[in-house]
Amino acid sequence: MRRGFFKRKKAVRAEAAFLSFKLGYINLMITLVPVLLSIAVFSRLATLDLHLPKLGNDSEAVTLQNTNTPSAAPFSLSVAIEEEGVAVSSGPTRIALIKHREGKPDAAALSALMQKLKKEHPDAKEVVILSRPKTQYADLVSVMDACRSARAGGGEQRGFQSLFPDVSLGEVS
Repeated sequence: MRRGFFKRKKAVRAEAAFLSFKLGYINLMITLVPVLLSIAVFSRLATLDLHLPKLGNDSEAVTLQNTNTPSAAPFSLSVAIEEEGVAVSSGPTRIALIKHREGKPDAAALSALMQKLKKEHPDAKEVVILSRPKTQYADLVSVMDACRSARAGGGEQRGFQSLFPDVSLGEVS
């Protein structure tokens, strides 16, 4: 008689231990799922979409031009972070060299130049940012931000104005 009582008591203890394990597991999942979902949202916000330059069709790959007639080269904006400053160019033509201020790129001057270039070329969306291997990450990000968007003017137009949102990264050789 006593043996049956102890067997039932052991079974009840085992069932209670298993139930507490299940409840602990459920509590853990209830806590982890929202935390992991919120981290996924923040990691998506921190991702920057970079686009590679578009390649032309095969028929556009090689075009023969008459060397006597000058043709207008398409606007291809490139920004190179160099040791003395930030060089802005369109193809082989250098547009400006913005000197560093206190050892850092002058983001305000670069942003003003980008706004001017956007007014001159409203259809352009691509910019290639070139940097040296030892360029600091903060400098690269400040140049990238100055090229991608600028603060819109005061008044009713608050927010950001999109300048050249399609950014490609490269290395200065």
